[in-house]
Amino acid sequence: MTLRIQKPRRPRALTKSGAPGAKPVDWEGQEQAVLIRWLYGEKMRGTEVGQLFDAIYHVPNGGQGSKKTASDLKRQGVKAGVSDLPVRQARGGWFGLYLEV
Repeated sequence: MTLRIQKPRRPRALTKSGAPGAKPVDWEGQEQAVLIRWLYGEKMRGTEVGQLFDAIYHVPNGGQGSKKTASDLKRQGVKAGVSDLPVRQARGGWFGLYLEV
């Protein structure tokens, strides 16, 4: 059995009134999750748009992390402004789609 010791969390910044600030909300991540869940539902229903579920994926190109993690990702080729959801499928004379949420 391994005992894990958690580092203490840094407290959130205080507002002018002295109360703790609100936790940040990842609106973009929530919207992407809804889109993927909807595509999965369409795939289960057998619709044509549901076929895109197998052709789409998320590029984790942001979020919160330490400076070391950001530095490591930058060295690995992460770039700002890269689309969040590439779709790898040719349709109607077009060869792929890049969605930025």
